Amino acid sequence: MGCRGPIRAAGPAQALGLLGEEPDARAVARFLRHCPGLSKVTIGELLGENEDFYLEVLDAFTDTFDFAGASAGSCLRMTQTYLAST
Repeated sequence: MGCRGPIRAAGPAQALGLLGEEPDARAVARFLRHCPGLSKVTIGELLGENEDFYLEVLDAFTDTFDFAGASAGSCLRMTQTYLAST
């Protein structure tokens, strides 16, 4: 498995015990989606990493949305509210 680098973005949350000792992709994804005040750029950079763990986080992050019955444009707008690219 790839580097456990998400800790660099979620380090404070892990230090507070919000993600557990060994955070899994789903825990990191839920944190990224629901924690107010996180930088959209940081979230976008994290989800854009091309390493196994980050790809698992990306899958888990998209699973946090309910896209049922939504158009492609609506789905993009839903996710775009949480992300920013550099």
